[in-house]
Formats: sequence, C-alpha cells, structure tokens
Amino acid sequence: MIETKQSYPGNNGSTRPVERLSSWWRDTVEIEQDLDYRSSSPWSRAAWDDLVAKLLLAPSEALYRELRDCVGLWLAKRQGMPSHTLLDAFVATAWREGLSLADQAILVAFRLRQRLQDLRNL
Repeated sequence: MIETKQSYPGNNGSTRPVERLSSWWRDTVEIEQDLDYRSSSPWSRAAWDDLVAKLLLAPSEALYRELRDCVGLWLAKRQGMPSHTLLDAFVATAWREGLSLADQAILVAFRLRQRLQDLRNL
C-alpha cells in the first residue's frame, strides 16, 4: 500500500482514510477466506457479518492477530477436527463461553486459540 502524507482536512500526518479502509478490507477478506466463511453455517456467517459491520467503525488489529494464530493451529490440527469450519468454531466458542461476539470478539478468539492449543497438545 502506498501511504501518502498529503494535506487534507483532519490530516495529522497519517495516511488517507480511504487507504486505511482498503487495507483493512483486504485483511478482512483474507481472514474470511482463512475462516472458510463460504462453507460456514448461515448463523455463523450472519454473526461474522455483524462483527465486520462493527469493526468497520472500530477496526481491531488484536482480533485479527488472534484469529491468524487460530488459523495456524486449526490447519496444523485439521485432520482430527470435526467437519465444521473455523468460523463455526469461533461463533460456537462465543456461545459456549456465554460471550458476546460483537462486544468481546478478542476474548472469544483468545479462548478459541486456547482450545485449539489444548487439542494440539493431546
């Protein structure tokens, strides 16, 4: 991504908002592919769509880092996993832990990563 330091109203030396948005959107698309969004249940896709709508207003690098860690663990242990997707597991973790995916997504991703690490250590 080319970062420009052009002057525009509200510029405090950062990149233009459109460039930050396009970078965030690329990251979101990559994460969706890694979570296997298209093969996930309609309920999980709806929950993810709601989360992405919220992230549009307040992006979270921490959440994406946690999810990328989950992807690595998931791929390493995939042979012994049930046939559901990582997105389904993410949403199910929120439900099982009694957490709000929209408000506590980072904690949900952390708990999912812990569960995947536990499975890996079996």
